[in-house]
Amino acid sequence: MKKLNEYNEKDLLRLTGSPEQLYSVKKYMLEDGKGKGSSIFQVTTGGKLQFDLAVDNAMDLTNLSYNGVNISYISKNGSVVSPYSHENSGSVFNQSFNGGMLYTCGLRNAGGSVVEDGEFFATHGRIHSIPSENCSAICEDGKIIIKGYVRETALFGHSLELKRTITSEIGSSKIVIDDVVTNKTPEDEEYMIIYHMNFGFPFLSPELQMTLPENIETIPATEHAAEYLGRETEFTMPIDGEEETLFFHTAKDRSPDRLACVKLENPAVGIGAIVKYSVDTLPVLSQWRCMRSGEYVLGIEPTNSYVMGRTKERENGTIGLLPAFESVKMHIELEFYDL
Repeated sequence: MKKLNEYNEKDLLRLTGSPEQLYSVKKYMLEDGKGKGSSIFQVTTGGKLQFDLAVDNAMDLTNLSYNGVNISYISKNGSVVSPYSHENSGSVFNQSFNGGMLYTCGLRNAGGSVVEDGEFFATHGRIHSIPSENCSAICEDGKIIIKGYVRETALFGHSLELKRTITSEIGSSKIVIDDVVTNKTPEDEEYMIIYHMNFGFPFLSPELQMTLPENIETIPATEHAAEYLGRETEFTMPIDGEEETLFFHTAKDRSPDRLACVKLENPAVGIGAIVKYSVDTLPVLSQWRCMRSGEYVLGIEPTNSYVMGRTKERENGTIGLLPAFESVKMHIELEFYDL
């Protein structure tokens, strides 16, 4: 049988009464729980891929499944935590972090909370907890396209705009994320960003095989992580109370337009995944390997820093800088396939 994207429009009109038989984008609002009042786009591509996009959480991806198998990790807090249901401070991060397929961190901090000149910078920043503006979804020219803006601002202070475009071809199992971050002020602005992608059970299991990008340097983030150096791609069943491990894989070749690639394959569920990211603007791959019971998750996290918080990143010379009125582009691809 032909794949969906191999049919032309006239054939599909003859074969179906409505495109919803095959692919769709539906918008709905949650009525209760921690996500009460949140708007969600539910996307079905017609290529075995289905995912939810949280309009009120920086257009991040929450639940994602391929061929009916769950891929994403969802924390104890649930798949959606509305920004209106909690205060965005470092003290409540553990109570609000939902995980999800994509949790964007930044834009002015990534890592633990810090205070600079009396200003508080929350753990992993504020951007995920800022609702998008002018968010729209459309199916046209064989593609599902979702666009919107997220603005992190302050009176007499910063104005950073994240313009996000998420695209999936109809009949495909691929998501493309194109982001443009712009400094909307006449002053230079430091910025940090993490594409915190979280893989969970049953895709994550001891059978999962991981291939890291080529031409990288790997650094353990802690002494405990150093004990697993060389075994960072090995996974176990959940272990009660197990300490998490974090590694930084830094690209040696940061040529423009070059995409680094992480491959994940699990023969037990018959699914593979590929994550690609632009290394010129996201030179570091942070790998969060947590085999702890209840927090059983593999984080694949392209970033422009070492997730130490803005103070230490500045001291380390690794914090991003956006000149006045300038922009920076990030590109992410997430694709799934049958083994």
